[in-house]
Amino acid sequence: MVRGVESAGVEIRDQIAWLHSTGMPKSMDISRAIDAHLGAVRTDRVVKISDHDTLLGRTTKVLDSCHPVTAEAKAMAGYGTRLKPGFEPILIARKPTS
Repeated sequence: MVRGVESAGVEIRDQIAWLHSTGMPKSMDISRAIDAHLGAVRTDRVVKISDHDTLLGRTTKVLDSCHPVTAEAKAMAGYGTRLKPGFEPILIARKPTS
């Protein structure tokens, strides 16, 4: 990123690394991604639909999530990415003085 800004003719003065220590981790179920990549269909998902309408319509709640189907997905069951958006680079730059 710094090289791109410098090649545009801007002078880099400093850099700041803004680290976030809070935030909800965004996780992807690795076993689900493996099953989807291999074309396996998970059929044992249990979803409860509410009996009454709310402001946004009927609500759904997942009571039991699907279990891995393929052997590769079973080996990775329980693993997720759990990455936090925790780093944001900031460049302090200015137009050249001369």
